[in-house]
Amino acid sequence: MTGPRKKGKWIMLAGATGFALLIFVARAGNTAPFENIVLRATTPVTATALHAWQSIAALGLTAVDMKNVGTEVAVLRE
Repeated sequence: MTGPRKKGKWIMLAGATGFALLIFVARAGNTAPFENIVLRATTPVTATALHAWQSIAALGLTAVDMKNVGTEVAVLRE
């Protein structure tokens, strides 16, 4: 039975091997497959974050507009 330390060593070895392979492929100039994998894996997260950011920005604009309404009404009444 493998203990947690032995599993950790295998995970670290696999990560180091993957990282070394990525460096080797990057030096060869053919990173398109890795870029596609990363983009496909992170697209849902980035799309959600962008949507959340746009919603927060819209709230900020609405707050600024509401602040300016009072001055605009005063100017229009004059």
